[in-house]
Amino acid sequence: MEYDGEEKEHLPVIPVDPEACHNQKIRDFSLDENVKMFLRPNRWFAVNAGNGVRLVRVNSFVFAIASVLLWTFIIATLAAPSDETGRNKALKEFSDVWQYWISNNFTWLYIGTQDAWVIFIIWIACTKYGNLTLGKKNEKPWLGDLEYFALLFTSGVAVGFFSFGVSEPIEYYRGYANLRKPGYESDDQRAQQAILITLYHWGIHAWAAYIVAALSMGFVAYRWDMPLTLRTAFFPLVGDVIHGLFGDCIDAVSMVCTTFGVCTSLGLGVNVMIAGLHRID
Repeated sequence: MEYDGEEKEHLPVIPVDPEACHNQKIRDFSLDENVKMFLRPNRWFAVNAGNGVRLVRVNSFVFAIASVLLWTFIIATLAAPSDETGRNKALKEFSDVWQYWISNNFTWLYIGTQDAWVIFIIWIACTKYGNLTLGKKNEKPWLGDLEYFALLFTSGVAVGFFSFGVSEPIEYYRGYANLRKPGYESDDQRAQQAILITLYHWGIHAWAAYIVAALSMGFVAYRWDMPLTLRTAFFPLVGDVIHGLFGDCIDAVSMVCTTFGVCTSLGLGVNVMIAGLHRID
C-alpha cells in the first residue's frame, strides 16, 4: 500500500478482506511523513512557519496540472469575442452546439448509469455489505445523525435548492425548457413530467452518484488508512498504480471538476441575491 520510492512494476492489488487493517492505528495525514508514504516524495511541497504553523502543503505535480487546465479554460473564455447580443461566443458555441449534441446522443447513457447507481446502492444496503461502517471497528461516529443530515443536505443541495426548488418544475411545466423531443402535449402530462424531471434531478438518482463516490473513497480511506482523495477510490481496482502519474492525473481532474461545481453553485447564489435586491428595490 505504501510507495517506497523505487521504480518497479506495480501490479494491481485487490484487497479482498473488507475487515483488513480495521485495528490499525489511525494515520495523522497532517504530518508530512505520512503523506509522503502515498506519493512520490519529490512531488510533495510544504512550507511551515514556526510553532508548527503550516503555510503551504501541496502535491506540486497535481497543482500544476490542475492550474494549467483551469487557466487555459479561463483565458480561452475571456479571450473569446462577444456576439451582437453580448453573449460570449465560446460559451454560446458550447451551449448551442456541443451541449445540444451531447444531449441528443448520450441522454440514454446518462439516464442508464444513474439507474445503475441506484440499483447498486440498494443492493449494497440490502446485503451483508450494508453492515460495514466507514470507520474502524468500535469507532464512534464523529457527528450525530442530525448533524450528518444537515452537513449532507447543505453541501449536496446547497444554494441550488433556492434557485430551482420552485422555478425548475414551473419552467418544465410552462415550456419545454432545455428538453429534447418531449413526448407529451396535454396540460396534465406537462405537469406530471415537470415533477418527474425535478424529482429525478434532486431525488435519489442524484444522491446515488454522490454515494458511490463517497463510499469508494471513505471506505478505503477510513478502513485502510489512505489519504482521502479521489485517487484512493481506484485503489481496489488498480492497486499501487494510484501512487504514481495515474493517481496524480485523477486528483488533478477532480480538482478542476470540483472548482467548476463550486463556481456554478456560487453563480446560482449570486443570481438569487440579485433577484432579491431587485425585488427590494
